[in-house]
Formats: sequence, structure tokens, C-alpha cells
Amino acid sequence: MHIPLDIELYDSEGGVIVLQKDGSPINNLLNLTDAEHTFVFDGVAHQPVPSLLREFSAPVKLDYPYSDQQLAFLMQHARNEFARWDAAQSLLATYIKLNVVKHQQQQPFTLPLHVVYAFRALLLDEQLDPALAA
Repeated sequence: MHIPLDIELYDSEGGVIVLQKDGSPINNLLNLTDAEHTFVFDGVAHQPVPSLLREFSAPVKLDYPYSDQQLAFLMQHARNEFARWDAAQSLLATYIKLNVVKHQQQQPFTLPLHVVYAFRALLLDEQLDPALAA
């Protein structure tokens, strides 16, 4: 089965890491055609934050172990609006589920400040499509 996977890698400051192989830039659209693939890129000095399935490049469910901080980072820095929306949905779903359990146990709700700040950044981004912000 062929799965097109549009990706982008970000450095810790939110800058895009240009994908390169053997010193030459390569396309951000990776083609998965086997059950398992390994992609090695040149010039990635530190652990990047990956933005996967940009533009909803394939109708698949992706299971990637993003941390809360990575999702908040993508909400603020991803250049692709679908990636920003998807990160926000994933992050919010985590805390909705957590708080449902807390409510059932009669515990107070929690929402870490980095999650609040990520949503605040989205709402204050004047360049963002209002439909996405909503």
C-alpha cells in the first residue's frame, strides 16, 4: 500500500529544518510503500519536533508518541494549519479525558499552563485563519 507522508521537522526555536540527503535538499513528501521504512536525513544536529501528515497527506490514523510540550510547540510553530489543528485536538483530547476521570473521582480539574499558553498563542495569532482559531 502506498502512503504519502508529508512531514516537516522543527528545531527548538521553531525554525524549519530543511530535509537533506547526501547534501541535497529532498521533498517533504515521503512515500511509504513497504510495511517498514527508515528515513535518515543529513544536518539534523538535535532531536527535532516532527510535524507528520501535514495537509492530511494520507487518510490514516497516526500513532506517534508526542509529548504535551511537543503538541503545544506544534500548535504555535507549525507552518501548516492542519498540523496546528491536529496538535490542538490531540492535546485537548488528552486533558478532556484526564479531567473526566478526575471529575468521576471528585477531584478538581487541571490544565497545565503550557496548554493554556499554546491556546492563547493561537487565539492571539492575527495571521491565523479565524475558522482554525474557532
